[in-house]
Amino acid sequence: MNATTAEVLRRLRDVRPDGTGWNAKCPAHDDNRNSLHVADGANGTLLHCHAGCGARDVVEKVGLRYSDLYVKGADGAFPTGRRGDAKGSRPWGAVVATYEYRDENGTLLFQVQRDEHKNFRQRRPRPGADPADADPWIHSVEGVRKIPYRLTEVVAAVGLQKAGKYPLPIFVTEGEKDADALAKLDLVATTNAGGAGKWTDEHAAFLQGACEVVVIPDADEPGRRHARRVVASLRGKVAMVRVLDDLPGIPPKGDVSDFLAAGGTKAALLELAREAPPWGWPAPTPLSDASDVPDFPTHRLPTWLRDFVDAAATETQTPRALSGLIALASVAAALARKVSVHVRDNWCEPVNLYAVVALPSANLKTPVFKMALSPLESWERDRAVAMRPGIADAENKRANAKARLDALRRKAAKAESEVDRRDLLAETEKVARELDAMPSPRAPQLIAGDVTEESLGRLLVENYGRIAVMSDEGGVFKNMAGRYVKDGAPIFEAYKHGHNAGTIRVNRVGREPVFVPNASITLGLMVQPSVLSALRNTPEFRGEGLLARFIYAVPRSAVGERDVRAAACPAHVAGEYRDRMRRLLEFDFTTDATGAPAPNVLELGADARERLFGFMAEIEPRLGPAGDLAHVADWAGKLRGQAVRIAALLHLAERAGRPEPWREPIASTTTETALAIVREFVIPHGLAAFAMMGGGPEAERAEHVLAWIRRNRVEDFTRRELHRHLRRQVEKPEDWDDALALLAENDWIRPAEQAESTRGRPESARFDVNPAAHEGRPG
Repeated sequence: MNATTAEVLRRLRDVRPDGTGWNAKCPAHDDNRNSLHVADGANGTLLHCHAGCGARDVVEKVGLRYSDLYVKGADGAFPTGRRGDAKGSRPWGAVVATYEYRDENGTLLFQVQRDEHKNFRQRRPRPGADPADADPWIHSVEGVRKIPYRLTEVVAAVGLQKAGKYPLPIFVTEGEKDADALAKLDLVATTNAGGAGKWTDEHAAFLQGACEVVVIPDADEPGRRHARRVVASLRGKVAMVRVLDDLPGIPPKGDVSDFLAAGGTKAALLELAREAPPWGWPAPTPLSDASDVPDFPTHRLPTWLRDFVDAAATETQTPRALSGLIALASVAAALARKVSVHVRDNWCEPVNLYAVVALPSANLKTPVFKMALSPLESWERDRAVAMRPGIADAENKRANAKARLDALRRKAAKAESEVDRRDLLAETEKVARELDAMPSPRAPQLIAGDVTEESLGRLLVENYGRIAVMSDEGGVFKNMAGRYVKDGAPIFEAYKHGHNAGTIRVNRVGREPVFVPNASITLGLMVQPSVLSALRNTPEFRGEGLLARFIYAVPRSAVGERDVRAAACPAHVAGEYRDRMRRLLEFDFTTDATGAPAPNVLELGADARERLFGFMAEIEPRLGPAGDLAHVADWAGKLRGQAVRIAALLHLAERAGRPEPWREPIASTTTETALAIVREFVIPHGLAAFAMMGGGPEAERAEHVLAWIRRNRVEDFTRRELHRHLRRQVEKPEDWDDALALLAENDWIRPAEQAESTRGRPESARFDVNPAAHEGRPG
């Protein structure tokens, strides 16, 4: 191992040898799969991130420079053909410019220096250093805020634009030199450190609320890509964005400084900016691509639940979406019908959930299922043992009463006089009433498997009106679709009413029907993706609102990338999970006016209610015809109720073991946490699930294309290029046409201008990519 490699590895996390080098967590993106490969090279260290991060991004994140990857020769020079710094091909020369990045208060955060060879480097003040020190600088900006250049001027201009007092646009250039050149013309201009490709959402946040921004990229392909990234980051933050990428009189790779040097004036530049059309893309409609949906935000769970979900996911090497959603459903099963949340007026929400996770086979779904349900199953067994003597005594009393009743009936049948017969029948009726009033205790059952509708009703009657249907197969949906019904008609009325604490009618053979008020069904299902896709074949599920009741998870499978030596769930974590779940199970019902079991009422605090109403106001326009949730408005309309239920579960889980935790209202912080889970997890997974349920072969191919675009950060491509990279998926390039049409229809791509052929054959169709495809992704 050479010295540079040793230094790089020392600064990385979770380093593991792999035979050809080392694998480690990539510091340039949120990495949970050791995506970074490190190896010794002939002249230094080789880095490759499988997620697509550049080597410069990686070294900057660990506080090194790109030049640090290479070993200098004895003369202090870099190897032939190797770069000396982030830009240029020669070692560092004389400094010709220094650009200062100051925060809103004018405090210097860092500097960017440019040398005579157009190399760039960044440095920040060493805390407490004396300016007279030999080197009062730290030559790294790791951990320093990412701010735009000339920030105080930008902030002031945004405020003036909002107030209608600054009629000119704010310019975003590709470098500090260009921003300074525009500032000399009394124009407000900014940029980012690091050049093209380094603009982030953090920079864009400072332009929030601006009325007009004009982006001026350099006249080359990296510049145009940089402009697309800037525009994408400003979507929803700035009222109007224009891109001025056709400045007259500048050479290839030229910039706005070249335009001014060639005689361009401030008036000419503003005129060109006014003539540039507003630039941008509409927000794309999500496809069913599960490769980019976020994992479960476990950091938002109570500590004991978070630790279990993380440990279960690590042991089984499965997505946290699997253990997270099933664990949350298990908490709901423990509390179902015992608590109801009063939001306002007549709006109350129960705390049961309908949850379904779709993952392919070989993902160890069953072990996760067993780990999550273990406390509920052991509680069932313990209660059965504890109740056995009482159940035996009650059964014995009922048997004696039944025997006495049978004997009286026989005697009445044989009575010789009418008076004796009448007296015996009266006694028979009395004993029959006593028998009917005798309790028939049963050991509680919390969990059922792939039950039929008829069995579901019986279980609700026998278990205080609540049951949790938990299954790691797709049989429940088949039962709902009418698997055991003669005419094959779907039958799922109980599931519709059991989600919203409705009343369920249970028919009994030879007896009067029983009505179960405030019925509570919890569903926790793990299915194959094909089961989820097949739900479109039963239109009644969508038409009658069944599918709108679910929280979905369609996580990315980790099969093929799992750590076979992953640590098992620690005993103390499993023990804490078991103990806390038992405490939730021990919470008791209250009683209604008739003495029957009834739910305890948990209030939503006033501040929490305001947070919820704010979320409802945020969601409402997205349900309209032009909104991104319009096509799933039936499901998205229930997000407010899902948020309340999740907030209640978090509130109660945090207080497991405390007496009567429903007497303390749900706080605004807990509600905000639940809303974050809905925004960060429930909505993106729900959109992916409904796309999966509504897609066909072209949708599956479109998913492959979108995954390829994201994986390789593709900005534009031809159909021929696409086929060259994904030729295993289809036979001919034209087989991609339906998928490309679907992507264009959903605003992920659009046809680009066609270049003229120079090879005597038609050019392949070219497409531009919506920058939103790369939002939130590394790079």
